[in-house]
Amino acid sequence: MSDNILAEVPSASEDTLLQNITPKHSIRWRHKKIVNTISPAWFPTIAIDPRVESPVDYYNRYVPKQLLQFMAEMTNLYATYSNKVRFKPTTAKEIEILFGLHLATGIFGYPCLKMYWEPNISIPLFTENMARDRFFELRNNLHLGDNTAIPGHSKDAFIKVRPIFDAVRKRSLDLPLEKNLCVDEKIVPFTGKLFGNTVYKGQALSMGSENLFLMW
Repeated sequence: MSDNILAEVPSASEDTLLQNITPKHSIRWRHKKIVNTISPAWFPTIAIDPRVESPVDYYNRYVPKQLLQFMAEMTNLYATYSNKVRFKPTTAKEIEILFGLHLATGIFGYPCLKMYWEPNISIPLFTENMARDRFFELRNNLHLGDNTAIPGHSKDAFIKVRPIFDAVRKRSLDLPLEKNLCVDEKIVPFTGKLFGNTVYKGQALSMGSENLFLMW
């Protein structure tokens, strides 16, 4: 019985299959608007704990507004000392935008910073918040302290970034500790002059500073 059924089904030959295939030279690609067919109803409703704040709120605890204002003042002071007459004084809000754009570069991952402002591949987050030349001007003049107030005998290798270092550390010490803790190490890539720099042969990060992290 089964043999008769199989015999009645016509088998498509290879020649027939090849005839149904469109020749490569006849294929024409056309532009077509992509329609989003994903319905929000497909996604389950997630209950958010009301105690959970926005990412910006948590970020501001580590980099407070007072620190941004201080960095703006020190940046303006450095530009004055450097006799940069064309430098427009910056503000705490502009420094905050500068930091935010640097954080965003870790999300998009362009290989060159200038690409974020290129006409064909620009990202509105960058072009709508800061001009390219202003971004690099602030980046090159950013200071966290008064260079003239640094003691000549100072051995603090982090003295130029001490304000933000202390702010992040202060907030970290305020966090409640859990019972189950773990210490991990991470290499922060850095090729400049810094005590504690280590060369790691055979690894993706060949040079940097080894840091210990407390996790829970």
